[in-house]
Amino acid sequence: MSLYPLFQTISRPLPRNGATISLWFDLWTNHPLHIALPKLFSFAKRKSTSLLHFFSHHNLASHFFLPLLEVAESELFQLLLAINSSNLLTDMPDSRHYIWGSTLFASHRLYASTFMHMISPPAFQWLWAINCTNRLKFFFWLLLHERLHTADVLIRKHLLPAGSDLHCSLCTMQHLESICHLFFNCAFSKHCWARIEIVWRQGSSPMQIIINSRSDYSWPFFMEIIVTGAWGLWIRRNDCIFRLKRATVGEWLSLFKTLLTSQASRCSPQRKQLILAWFSCL
Repeated sequence: MSLYPLFQTISRPLPRNGATISLWFDLWTNHPLHIALPKLFSFAKRKSTSLLHFFSHHNLASHFFLPLLEVAESELFQLLLAINSSNLLTDMPDSRHYIWGSTLFASHRLYASTFMHMISPPAFQWLWAINCTNRLKFFFWLLLHERLHTADVLIRKHLLPAGSDLHCSLCTMQHLESICHLFFNCAFSKHCWARIEIVWRQGSSPMQIIINSRSDYSWPFFMEIIVTGAWGLWIRRNDCIFRLKRATVGEWLSLFKTLLTSQASRCSPQRKQLILAWFSCL
């Protein structure tokens, strides 16, 4: 029963006898009446009354605390019009369907209905459209959300022991490791990106940096390149921290080429050909 209010918000009843339909909370009109008629609802004696019960008892005193305010009387008139237009038939049971038009529940339809009015940043749309592996997509999704476990994130989560080195492991700038620094502002990262002819514009977040920079490049495979390049930087960063290796631009470029060749094999033949043609010019 604790989920019933949620069920009421995503289902729309088809009134027949009205016995199972909540007068105030079900979507038997365009909007729940406790929201559409708030003043009248505040005078209601039984908030849980059914449509049939209200329709069967015409005495206002049995439903509302009297006298009603003028605004509530106006809303009562709207309620009576709605009930009269609902064509209640006492010999037929009520039925329900979900707000997406089906009598069957489907989680993907619930998500689509819930978020249909939300506009996601274009970088997410670009990301989900590429043909990289899900592992790389999820990695870059974390990057865009600034959820990768860089030093600044680990500090916020209290996961680093005292005395830990918090500086970027890829450069000598002695800068606190953050996602913006590691992937876009670090001297080593800048050299790597420049090696494949990418120069980032300024931005307050990874999302903004990518959106601001996207128009500078006409490549249809731009996202495949930066996702693969960022993944290569992350691997090199982990090698520095956990294997005590020294990162070089040459090693990153070699890894980038290997990764990009692997990811290109997942693309359409035309897209793969474009990527490999660009790749051969590096």
